[in-house]
Amino acid sequence: MNPWGALDALTRIEMQGLIETLWQQHGFTVLLVTHDVSEAIALADRVLLIEEGRIGWI
Repeated sequence: MNPWGALDALTRIEMQGLIETLWQQHGFTVLLVTHDVSEAIALADRVLLIEEGRIGWI
């Protein structure tokens, strides 16, 4: 289940900003699981792609 899937676009952007703020201010490690590769690339400093149960690229 995609935790962002049920959110409207504005709320989704606000939640992404909140997570980014928490990461910047407190240094939390954040693990984001998503099917949206462009979202992962935009939000992450490292991305791991899993294809058919195997690591495709990092």
